[in-house]
Amino acid sequence: LEYKHRQWNPAFFAHIERLRRQKPVVIAGDLNVAHTPKDLFSPLESEGLPGYTPEERSDFSDLLATGYVDTFRNCHPDMGGAYSWFSYRYKDKQRNRGWRIDYVLVSDRCHDAVKGAYIEKSIDGSDHVPVGVVLNTTVLSAVC
Repeated sequence: LEYKHRQWNPAFFAHIERLRRQKPVVIAGDLNVAHTPKDLFSPLESEGLPGYTPEERSDFSDLLATGYVDTFRNCHPDMGGAYSWFSYRYKDKQRNRGWRIDYVLVSDRCHDAVKGAYIEKSIDGSDHVPVGVVLNTTVLSAVC
């Protein structure tokens, strides 16, 4: 956690900021942080666990404040129970007991191109399920 908070995140944020100055940026994948209480099944019991520490959530908030949009949360602001990672223990996927730690973030320049965002829970094969975004390519090509 100390390495992630003090070294990895600052280096990653600086890198994507350099990219963002040149072109629209899409960040997609497992970011290993549940940003808000809506993003995990049991926020009170999970407080302080890796992936849900105050430092990690603060870093993620800082990233969004620099001009990135969490596409899923932007499209579904009030939706709870939408998770992208499930422990193999206790049949958590079948019971919908998970965390949303996989994201598609877009730089503010791409924001208007986002038509939708989703989590594809029906696909098996991993402890993670696919996340995605639907983009309006006409709008996207206008900003690229």
